[in-house]
Amino acid sequence: MRYSCKRMLAVLLAIAMVFSLAACAKINSSGTESVGGSSDSSGIKLDGSKYYNFSHDKSGLLVAPAETLSAEEIYRSVTYTPQMFYGWYDFDGNKEKRNAACSALGYMTITLVDGERTITTIPHSIRAGYDTLSHVLNRVCPEHNWAELLFLSDQNDLVGTKGAYEVKGTSYYFWPLTSYQYDESTGKVAYTLSDKPLVYDFSFCGPDLTLSANGKSLTIRAYSFISENAFGSHNVRAYVENYLTSGSPCLDGIQQINLLSEDGKTKNERFYLVMENKERVHNTVGTLAEDGLVTFSWTDADGKQHSHQLVFFWCHNDGAVLTDGKTTYYYNDSYSTHYNNLLGDNLTEEDKELLENMGESKLEELVEKRSNLFDELAAAFQDANLNVTVEKESGEIVLDSAVLFGLDQSELSEDGKQFLKQFLAVYADVVLGTEYDGFVSKIMVEGHTDPQGSYEYNLELSQARADAVKAWCLDTENGLDAETISVLEDLLEAVGYSFDHPVYDENGQVDNDASRRVSFRFLIQLG
Repeated sequence: MRYSCKRMLAVLLAIAMVFSLAACAKINSSGTESVGGSSDSSGIKLDGSKYYNFSHDKSGLLVAPAETLSAEEIYRSVTYTPQMFYGWYDFDGNKEKRNAACSALGYMTITLVDGERTITTIPHSIRAGYDTLSHVLNRVCPEHNWAELLFLSDQNDLVGTKGAYEVKGTSYYFWPLTSYQYDESTGKVAYTLSDKPLVYDFSFCGPDLTLSANGKSLTIRAYSFISENAFGSHNVRAYVENYLTSGSPCLDGIQQINLLSEDGKTKNERFYLVMENKERVHNTVGTLAEDGLVTFSWTDADGKQHSHQLVFFWCHNDGAVLTDGKTTYYYNDSYSTHYNNLLGDNLTEEDKELLENMGESKLEELVEKRSNLFDELAAAFQDANLNVTVEKESGEIVLDSAVLFGLDQSELSEDGKQFLKQFLAVYADVVLGTEYDGFVSKIMVEGHTDPQGSYEYNLELSQARADAVKAWCLDTENGLDAETISVLEDLLEAVGYSFDHPVYDENGQVDNDASRRVSFRFLIQLG
C-alpha cells in the first residue's frame, strides 16, 4: 500500500491502572465495565499533564473491550511497515539539551548532495509520508519510500538529507541522496542514492521512537507530543482528520477518523467517526495512554455498543496507523488523496489539483452522481443483452479488440461496426441523458496493445484503432441521430497507449489477449 488533513486519537492512563481504580469504575446496563469516575458526562477522568481524552458530544461513557492488550507486547511482535514511520519525530528538549545529547553519539563522515559532511551517527529528526514530507520526490518518484533526516554536524549546525528508506524486521535502512535534480519543465527528477545505507535498530513506545547504532541510542518523539522543542515551548496538539488508505483493512466500518485535542484541554476537543455508509458517529469517546494503548467506543444508530483497543503510530499530517498486533489499519489518506482515489480516474490532472479547495458535500455529490451513472450504464447494457462490463472503480468499459479488428489491423470489421452500433445506442442514451447533462466533460476512447513487437509500432497501432472507433462514433451510419453525433463530436478524444497498460493474469503474467483492447472512459466536470 502506498500501499496516502491530518492526525489522530490520544490518551488515557494505562488500562491496568484504570482498572485498579475500582472506585472509579462504573458498570453499564449490559454489565460491561466502563472507564469513568469524574463528573464529566464523557465518563473519563483526565490528567491533563500526561493523558489525553477525546470525545465529541460527551453523551457516553468509554466502554473498555473484554480483552485488555499489552502495548509493549504488540510493539515488540508486530510486523513493521514503512507507513509506521510516517509523520515527524524530533528531539524533545531545547537546543542545549538536543546538542548535548546528539554530540554524545559520536560522528561519521558521509557523502551527501552538497558534498562530504561530518554529522552525528544518529538523526535527531525524521520526517516521512506524503503530506508530512511535502516534496516532489513523493509525487513523481513512488518507487521508493522517502524521508528527510536531520543531523547535528561537528560544527553544531544542522544538516538535513532526503533519501529512500526501507524497514526490515526492527531495522531501519536509509539511503541518502548523493545527487538530485528536478526539471520543472518536464516534472521529472534525476537522482542517485548512496550505495551504503545508514542502518538503525529501532523500537517504538507510544509516541517515542528509539534509534540505535554502534552501541549508542537516541529517543525522539512524535512532534504532536513534544513538550519542548529546540526553539522553546511547544503546544501539544493531537490532530487527525484522515481517511482509510486504499487497500487497507477496515476497522469496524470506519472510513474516516476526525479528532482534535490540545494539551488535554476539553474546550477544543472533538472526536467523531465517518462510517462506510457515510453515517457520522458523534458519540465517540476515547483515551490514549503514554505507552501507546488507545481505547475508544461508540454506540451506533441501532443502539449497538462498539469498543476497540489497539496501539498507535502517530503520523502527523499523514494520520495514524492502528494495530492489535494481528491486523494493521492504515488511516493515512488526506482529504485530497481520499477524493483523488475516488474520483481520480475520471478527472484531468488539472482538476485533481482543485480537490483540496472543494467542499466535502460537493465532492460527495459528485461521487454519488458518478456511481449512479456507473450503475445505470451497467443496468442498461444488461437490459440490452450486451456482454459489456462497467468497471466499478473508474467506470471504464473495455471492448475486446478481437471483436472490433482483424489481427494487426486498425480498420473496423463489419462485425465490429455492428457491435459498436448496438453499444453506442445504449451508451449515448445513458451518458448523454438529461440527468447527466453537463456532468461528463470528455469521453476518452483509449487504444491498448499487448507488449509484442516494438513500442513505436504498437503506439501507432493503438492510436489508429482508437481513431477508428472514434470515427465510427461520429459516422452517420452508426444509428445515432445528428444531434447526438454533434454532442459526441465535442466530447470524444482518441488516444493510443501502446503497451503502457498491459493486463495481467492471476499469476502476474501479461495476458496478451486481454491487453489488446479499446476502452471508453469518461471525465467529469467539477464545476
